[in-house]
Amino acid sequence: MTKDHQDHRTERDDVATLLRVAGKRPPVPQDRADRVRAAGRERWDIVVGRRKQRRFRVAVGMLATAASIAVIATVWLVDFGTGTLPGDDRVAWVEERVGSTSAEPNSALAAGGVLSTGKNGRLALRFASGHSVRVDYSSTVRLLDERTLVLERGALYVDSGSYSNEGSKLEIRTPLGSIHETGTQYEVRLDDESTRVRLREGSVVVRHDGQSHEVSAGDELLIGADGSAMWTPLSIHGGSWSWLIDVTPMPDFDGENAHKFLEWVARERGWQLVFASEAVADASETTILGGTFGDLTLPQALDAVLPTCRMTYDVRDGILLIDTE
Repeated sequence: MTKDHQDHRTERDDVATLLRVAGKRPPVPQDRADRVRAAGRERWDIVVGRRKQRRFRVAVGMLATAASIAVIATVWLVDFGTGTLPGDDRVAWVEERVGSTSAEPNSALAAGGVLSTGKNGRLALRFASGHSVRVDYSSTVRLLDERTLVLERGALYVDSGSYSNEGSKLEIRTPLGSIHETGTQYEVRLDDESTRVRLREGSVVVRHDGQSHEVSAGDELLIGADGSAMWTPLSIHGGSWSWLIDVTPMPDFDGENAHKFLEWVARERGWQLVFASEAVADASETTILGGTFGDLTLPQALDAVLPTCRMTYDVRDGILLIDTE
């Protein structure tokens, strides 16, 4: 065992111990817990088999759409040229949407197009580079080409993630500067008098009027209309990021282990993933998921998957603690 591994294990065990000492969070109301369990058990089952290692194969099904929370939203796509496009013209496609829209999921988006969301509309886009871009309410975004977006109003979130090509970086242009990434998760938000850039992971450089400002994870940079720059610390998880849940694309975890699923959940929510013990961590690596999540949102998927894996979770102060039942 390497020193880095020992240090990581010690840190993980220390965090788990502190959470246990602090006690568990208040229990979920019984009626809510019963509904989640009933919905999950209705569409999931476990098949226990024996290979070189003992594995639980979790068959993932779709919860009924009627059980999901109904969200009424409006999304307008303007001059987007959706549909079948020559390969050179398509720069992105619609991966998720909230509410009605003239573009179906997987519709192709052409360079030069403009999309606008209404006061209750959100979209998730996937670029050819692999970047995930999520567009918030009341926003207008112009796609200049496969690497350049212009945010004209509202807000967007970029996740370069592990799916993006290392050589491809997105540039986000705003009236008060341009944002250049270095492998990251960040949000850009406009109002009448400022541009706000918030970093969850990695770093970006904001360029405005010949000046460059670097923003690191856990920081927020506010650029004023007068060119002023102000940094403030921020939390990388919690309420101000919660709008992303509506349009979080659900990857295909068919055949993947629960550990990979939990890592993805933690990253999407800005949490630190901690296992209560080495045995729990090992169990997550030998629990295999199968099927698709269907219409489940990220929180619903977490609530449905873990009971079938015979695991529990607790979230406190940005830490996702995984234990066994």
